[in-house]
Amino acid sequence: MWYIDAVWPGVSPGPLETMKKLLVIAGSVVLGLAVYLYAKRSAPPQVAPVVHQGLRYVPGWSPGQPGKSTGAGYVEVQEEKSGKKIEEIKLYDIPHNPVLERDVQDVFITSLVVKGEELHVTNERGDGYTIDFRTRTVKKMEDTAMSKITKSDEEWRKQLTQEQFRVARKKGTERAFSGEYWNTKDKGSYECACCGKPLFGSDTKFDSGTGWPSFWAPISTENVGTEEDSSFFTKRIEAHCSRCDAHLGHVFDDGPAPTNQRYCINSASLRFKKQE
Repeated sequence: MWYIDAVWPGVSPGPLETMKKLLVIAGSVVLGLAVYLYAKRSAPPQVAPVVHQGLRYVPGWSPGQPGKSTGAGYVEVQEEKSGKKIEEIKLYDIPHNPVLERDVQDVFITSLVVKGEELHVTNERGDGYTIDFRTRTVKKMEDTAMSKITKSDEEWRKQLTQEQFRVARKKGTERAFSGEYWNTKDKGSYECACCGKPLFGSDTKFDSGTGWPSFWAPISTENVGTEEDSSFFTKRIEAHCSRCDAHLGHVFDDGPAPTNQRYCINSASLRFKKQE
């Protein structure tokens, strides 16, 4: 077998040894490809630093450590001439995904723009932040139509688990009583698993007995969009994230007061942020 002789010259292995060596080759190829894809995934976009009144503002990102700390997006303030670090201004957290054993997504800073006495910062989720040059205080900008997030299936697959992609991006449905949050009673908020937009609060969550997380209202109707769904030969109201169009579930008119609505949501489309 020429490909075995090329690696182990002069060796005439039996069938078992041949299989072992082929598996070693295949494993090496897979490992190399995984390392390449991870390095490619972790490469931040090239965003030029901003210089203002003798100071340089440089975008930064840290991945954090599984089980120890979350990642973060920040802007580092340096002296323009010496490059000496003065301060690191944290803008947002990047939660860790225990299933993928890495950050939920690479949330890199994509733009730095000077507007008057403020530095406007935007990241890949479409979140906007302002940094006051005088006080270096941070404020999160209100969502606008410009913050709409659109990605290819390939990009979503890299970011999400297989189940998250099937449900949130392909309008799938998880089995009843199988999701992570159907019986969660902790206080906190539920964000979109795809883009991190706040969707529901624990104060509107209730036990519907259906096996899916149920809420009688979203945090804001501007955060959760609805549209008619005519699949499976029936008419229903689908609920989706208004920022990235992730499929969340459906809305029914059999919920408790005061809305009498039941937002029946898939756990795979959510990420829970526990109240501190």
